[in-house]
Amino acid sequence: MTELSARQREAALRRAIIRVQPKYYSWSPEAQERYRVTMPEQDRFRIKQALLQALFGIRVNTEESMEAAIDDFDDARQMRLNETMLLILGVGADSFYLNEYTDDKTILDFPTLYDYDHDDHCFQEQARKGRKSRVCCETLPGTPLLPVGAPADRWRLPLCLPVHGGGL
Repeated sequence: MTELSARQREAALRRAIIRVQPKYYSWSPEAQERYRVTMPEQDRFRIKQALLQALFGIRVNTEESMEAAIDDFDDARQMRLNETMLLILGVGADSFYLNEYTDDKTILDFPTLYDYDHDDHCFQEQARKGRKSRVCCETLPGTPLLPVGAPADRWRLPLCLPVHGGGL
């Protein structure tokens, strides 16, 4: 099969999106972004299914057959599929995507990447400690890693303490 240009891959993705979610392009940019980060697994499967057909001529009908087909990809094909999927999975103008499990939250639920990272840090600390009580993270002012000219009171270092007793 002939290699598709970036424009042709984007057109294939648009067709796949319209097939799965016909009103997608009539939604506001915010609603589109929210859909992309909370996309149901069935929609993701159907979009990827259409892309496998359009980009590589591969037909799949089940998750298992899709996984088997993708497992056989060389690096170039995997990169091509990932590049195309990033346009629907990412957020913002740069299609930013975090390959992280965030339970029932998305990156859009945080005002800044720092807030997202801080929440993830607290979650990781709780999991690492194997505690059943929630670990609460507070911040302390100051860090030696300030960008030139940055006000020191805007930077924080996390300090995690268990909520219900016990030491760290």
